[in-house]
Amino acid sequence: SAIVSDLRLIKSPAEIAYQRQAGIVAEAGMNAAIETAVSGASERDVAAAICSAIILAGGERPGPGVLSSGDRALYLHGAYTDRVLAPYDLVQVEVTPSVRYYNARFMRPIKAGQATQEDHDLVSQLIAIQDRALNEVGPDVPADLPDSVYREGIVNTGLVERYTNKTFYGLGCHMDPNDGECLEAAPGCTWRFKAGMTFHTYLLVCGFGISETITITDSGYERLTQFPRLLFVT
Repeated sequence: SAIVSDLRLIKSPAEIAYQRQAGIVAEAGMNAAIETAVSGASERDVAAAICSAIILAGGERPGPGVLSSGDRALYLHGAYTDRVLAPYDLVQVEVTPSVRYYNARFMRPIKAGQATQEDHDLVSQLIAIQDRALNEVGPDVPADLPDSVYREGIVNTGLVERYTNKTFYGLGCHMDPNDGECLEAAPGCTWRFKAGMTFHTYLLVCGFGISETITITDSGYERLTQFPRLLFVT
């Protein structure tokens, strides 16, 4: 039966408060990633710094959800290795902590040493696409509306022919091995946003990822992750 899982899609104010706290913890993890992801450091060094920061900030499940660099950063869900960062490497990072098992997460792109103007321009494009998509989000809005804004915007960059990644998926109280809720936005989906739902919403193009955790409110949405949205250069 899906009765319990469906009921869990709508969070209470207390549950959202834990996720809001997890968003603050996630910011501590990302700050640690930015401070550590320099040329000469290993992916393992960066992962250790993220884990330590998350634990000290009051979080659980401290491992980075995604941490990869160089050519591996072009692919989603890479795990950290012993690889040493080289100058100009792209580093893909997603921090995924929980507080009382309630999760929040976000992604930011990092370049080790130097970034090109094209890199900065791409990230600006991705942020603008995300803003247009999130402007459509609110209670009773069909999920395929902002999903289509994401997908059309990404294809219109000319960098990909089609976009097959998720754009929204539910977040809540998660214990291993579960890392998300069953609700996902996709072309043709028929569900609608409701107040109290919480989502990870993201886009990833050429290894550059921007994402947020949001909760749906009575009038729109609230960002539970408040970290600056830009390309970080270390």
